[in-house]
Amino acid sequence: MPYTFFRFLSILFVIILGFINSATKAQHVIIKSNVLGIISGNYGGTVEFTAGRKVGISLGGNYVSTTKGDDTQFSSTEQETGYNVIPEVRFYVSNRIDGGNLQGLYVGPNLIYEKLKVKITNPLPDSTSISGQVTNFGYGVIVGHQWLFRNRFAVDLFFNPYFNSPSITGDIATTTPQRYEEKRGIQFRRIGVAVGIGF
Repeated sequence: MPYTFFRFLSILFVIILGFINSATKAQHVIIKSNVLGIISGNYGGTVEFTAGRKVGISLGGNYVSTTKGDDTQFSSTEQETGYNVIPEVRFYVSNRIDGGNLQGLYVGPNLIYEKLKVKITNPLPDSTSISGQVTNFGYGVIVGHQWLFRNRFAVDLFFNPYFNSPSITGDIATTTPQRYEEKRGIQFRRIGVAVGIGF
């Protein structure tokens, strides 16, 4: 599965290189960041550019750093660090792309690849910890609406249900009962409000 994903990603990258030169010259590029993602510990951005009259190609990535629990050490804490990559294709169904502006209602498929290191620390007086690695591979459908104000400032509201298949290794996979809550099956957690600028 990882090999298939990276092969797809390589093909997508070649397509991006094919379009990026003409896209930047025609000012059909939007760079943005998901505000809700930053709040939830996903720090990164997305670049989207036109690949046709009503088609956009988007490639996003984030550095992930989250902590669940409290800092008093009287309850368990769970730390996740890593990264994710999210390629997607958007088909704009309500508005034309006038002058290269990607705007209006859209729907399209996407992939989500995520690699995380996980550490779970027990509360005092124990303070021992277990760790492991989690690889998430998901595919889904993104639905949203993007506005472009003054042909420059972008606001993108989206909802992205997807089906996820996790792979877990390390102590967190062998501990009984399993203490790590894996994201398996259909997920509805990816909701975003991205803001950015068009070129």
